[in-house]
Amino acid sequence: MIYSKERIITLMRGSIQRVIRYIDLSDCLLRIPMEVDKWSIFETIGHLTAWDQFILKKRLPHLIQGIPVSPIYNIDVHIEKYMKDIRQIPTYEILRYFIQVRKMLITQIMQMSDKSWRRIVKIGQKEQTMAQYFQQLIEHDEKHFRQIDGYLEKH
Repeated sequence: MIYSKERIITLMRGSIQRVIRYIDLSDCLLRIPMEVDKWSIFETIGHLTAWDQFILKKRLPHLIQGIPVSPIYNIDVHIEKYMKDIRQIPTYEILRYFIQVRKMLITQIMQMSDKSWRRIVKIGQKEQTMAQYFQQLIEHDEKHFRQIDGYLEKH
């Protein structure tokens, strides 16, 4: 079942509430890798923020107009560079920045017409509706939030 625009917005608002709860955690807990050779909570939120920024700046303007976009090549290289850059930023700034950027993304979704929401968009050779695209992003978020929840249950 494809999520409605309202459901996507509700889930995105829920992600903001989750990150708000992380603000009260210790800097040490937020920066320790959740597993050996894995990201910390801080880095995971940075990763989600990077995706939101990418969508807002590089994808959404084109997709709303029905303009095909290229798939992301070498995404691991871009993510690793971003992760290296954010490690110098205070933890709570990244958490607050996630909230700010996610709110901007929610606003953009809210402003989409029903026609835009149902529009078939093309990313590389893949065609899907805007609704399906955002549902995949929510599923990506949820995977990371489950990792964080599992880690926090142990600590």
